[in-house]
Amino acid sequence: LVAIGEGQGEFAALCLNTDKAGLSVGMIQWAQYPGRLNELLKAIPKERITAAFGTEAIADSILAHTALAKPTPKVNGGVKKADGKPEDPAMDLTKNDWPGKFRTLCCDAEVQKVQITHAADGFQARKAKLDTAIAGKKTERLVAYFLDVVNQFESPAAGFFKKAFDDGGLPSDLKQRD
Repeated sequence: LVAIGEGQGEFAALCLNTDKAGLSVGMIQWAQYPGRLNELLKAIPKERITAAFGTEAIADSILAHTALAKPTPKVNGGVKKADGKPEDPAMDLTKNDWPGKFRTLCCDAEVQKVQITHAADGFQARKAKLDTAIAGKKTERLVAYFLDVVNQFESPAAGFFKKAFDDGGLPSDLKQRD
């Protein structure tokens, strides 16, 4: 469900900072901010990244840039929290040749397998957080919504959900348990 909602089911779907999270890539839109794009890139065999981007030096620079995090100004994944723009303008992955190269990377069948495996593993771990935060059975829609939120906000998402669920802040059709 998340893959359909986020990336319209396409492995090479891109979001070019329209959500102020920098570049988001793939079937579940791994975003630069909050560092999820780097997680995906680290899971992909480096030779596949090098093949898509041309040289090992460029592959290394992308991995380093998307790993960049610092507290002031708040930067994660190489982009600023305030506007999703890159700390280093030369590494604006939403412009120039970068989007096409990321599409090439995501069209690689081996990279598509990595997307599926990485998404499934991540969702299992994140679903465990939801199960800890909210006991009992949940609707598929609630689980999909939670996974989408946690994919974007990571650490605080389970707490947000527990508070919203306990305080009645979720729509009733999401809260209805099977």
